[in-house]
Amino acid sequence: MDSSKISWRKKIIKTSIPLLSALFAVALSILIVPPSAFSEEGTCYLEAVTDVYVEVYDLDRQGNDSEMIWSGRLNDGETVLIKAPHARFRYKFNNQPDEKQPLSMGPEKWCDGKHSVAVPLQGQLHIIRAKINGAFNCPSRSCPISISNL
Repeated sequence: MDSSKISWRKKIIKTSIPLLSALFAVALSILIVPPSAFSEEGTCYLEAVTDVYVEVYDLDRQGNDSEMIWSGRLNDGETVLIKAPHARFRYKFNNQPDEKQPLSMGPEKWCDGKHSVAVPLQGQLHIIRAKINGAFNCPSRSCPISISNL
């Protein structure tokens, strides 16, 4: 066999082995990385169902309020992306954001995969609107949410 053909084959082999090794390493690292590394854990959207002022608090592993992670006004239909370090949060809200008044407590919620969380919840909004209109005539057992939760 011609020596030029042999040296050409050796060059191809010498350059192919490192290239194939690098490609194999990249493919292997993609397979080994856990799916959670690509997930949006602790990330979600708050979506206002009415004009509302909201304060969002991260919940620690025991379910206690931790640091405030976001606060501000959201107009009806507006969304905001939040990041909860422990993937759980609780919010306080005022559905009359132009008036200074005490905040109502919202429920504990999970924040994961960039899903949307309505604020306030529809049941809370119904009771709040009824309170505002002075039409709160609902026996406590038939109300969608207990008054103490507000």
